[in-house]
Amino acid sequence: MKRLSYHHRRRRRFHRLPFVPGGGRGVWGLPQGGGYHGGYITGEAMAVALLKYLREEPEDGAACCLAWIATDMAAGRPAQQDATRESYDGQTAGFWHQLGRFLVSAAQECGASLDAVSEQMILARANAGLAGKLPTVSVDKSAA
Repeated sequence: MKRLSYHHRRRRRFHRLPFVPGGGRGVWGLPQGGGYHGGYITGEAMAVALLKYLREEPEDGAACCLAWIATDMAAGRPAQQDATRESYDGQTAGFWHQLGRFLVSAAQECGASLDAVSEQMILARANAGLAGKLPTVSVDKSAA
């Protein structure tokens, strides 16, 4: 089984993270192994690696990295239901669960600006997006 490591020689800090495969092959690429539970533990560890990166390098294009990861995860899911897919599913579940724990904390501690966003505003933006229109509704981070 291939062991994970940081890629310290890469120029961009995000690309140094253990889950970024390199060579232009996307941003999520972990070896498969350990079954679902082992994958879950690996995914949690990779979420911590990402969170540490976000804390240390908030200006390194960090706002986009979750979208890149989610897209790669969806595209890279093995089609065949086997041990490889079990591990992959565990990795993604562990990753998102760990991030979710931090997001709950962040929303509680830093999310005061969310109080000004109504359910109607959320639905208006979502429904406009579904219709191909783009109204602006944003959350002001400075109000937190």
